[in-house]
Amino acid sequence: MAQESHKSIPTKQFQVSDLPLTNPNGVQPIYANVVGVFNSSYDVRLNFSEVFVMSLADAHKPHHELRASIVLTKEQTKSLSTALEAIVKQIDGK
Repeated sequence: MAQESHKSIPTKQFQVSDLPLTNPNGVQPIYANVVGVFNSSYDVRLNFSEVFVMSLADAHKPHHELRASIVLTKEQTKSLSTALEAIVKQIDGK
């Protein structure tokens, strides 16, 4: 039986920072004061939410609203961790 020849898919390397950023869906910044982190063996989910009270009269009854849920691959999670560590070091002046 003859061996099949596998063709490789051509690839091109680029820097994401060199690409123009578009916002076709009108994504707006959000505020979150709580982050939940959940993981499986395949990915990591970050749930950003806000806990607040509607008024001083309702201070005993806080609300908890989900603002965004982001799912990352393991590789993206590692890259995010590295970037966040660098930012924290920069903020702390280390």
